[in-house]
Amino acid sequence: MIALQEFREARAGEELESWLEVVGEAEEHAAAARRRFEHARMACDEVLRALAEEAESVAGHVQVGPESVAVPDTGEGTSPPAPSSAQDAAGAGAPALVLRPGL
Repeated sequence: MIALQEFREARAGEELESWLEVVGEAEEHAAAARRRFEHARMACDEVLRALAEEAESVAGHVQVGPESVAVPDTGEGTSPPAPSSAQDAAGAGAPALVLRPGL
């Protein structure tokens, strides 16, 4: 009976070691995934910041055909003024481009 208990104890110890190894590997994978997530989040923030800066630099101009037309900043959610008839002819067939600051 004692031999059977010793055998079970030895086997349980081996199984425990095996599971602890699996848990250790899982923790390493989780740490690597957290690092990848943090790097991706930082990269996303950088892209959003760059896009916001680019949007600010072009917020005052709308491309209509081959011409660039200055558009006054009239506030959030407003459309730029309609192009003149000369600009209308240049931009015929192309969809109107609407820029909204802050988007």
